[in-house]
Amino acid sequence: MARGKSKSETEALEVVMDSTSQPLEALSSDEKRELKRHESVIRRGWETFVDVGNALAQIQKDRLYRGEFKTFAEYCRGRWQYGKSQAYRLMGAAEVIANLSPIGDMPKPVNEAQVRPLIGLSAEDQLSAWKAAVEKAGENGVTAKLVREAVAPFQPNDKKPAKSPKSKKSARARALGLVADVIAALDANDLDQARTCLGKLRDSLAEPE
Repeated sequence: MARGKSKSETEALEVVMDSTSQPLEALSSDEKRELKRHESVIRRGWETFVDVGNALAQIQKDRLYRGEFKTFAEYCRGRWQYGKSQAYRLMGAAEVIANLSPIGDMPKPVNEAQVRPLIGLSAEDQLSAWKAAVEKAGENGVTAKLVREAVAPFQPNDKKPAKSPKSKKSARARALGLVADVIAALDANDLDQARTCLGKLRDSLAEPE
């Protein structure tokens, strides 16, 4: 039987939702035209993922969704029937393509799967990793697998040292880190991530010292 949310957890979630939810506002005529223009790009299909990502980014930046939706997440679900995480992947992919623009005659990514592993790297590392993937592919097409392999050297080492009293983070440090994650999720209007971080924070505080 699922355990019901505690009062403190429920109150915390309400704070998160209230802090990101904003009242509806009437759009000006120019803003309505801008919204219509950006949405027409999205309707043309996901094959134009760069244009779709750029359109979504502009809608979020100018809050052009606020005429009908309180948050960008609600807009993504209500207008396009997909989670905001997909929108952020497309927005990130479009940003990667912009960062890869100096590669000259070198082949550029043609689908979002090729670009996804590059999201999160610095612009310089994105360029280096993509060049490495293209060189390894040779005359063959660049696959997402090749890009992931090329990205690996630019990612932080995930190997964790053996646990010891000195290396283990204190409960306070973990809690502060999770609070920072919650704030970052709120800044990005990502309610799902904020809820996840709040759950981790709750579990961290519940751990014995």
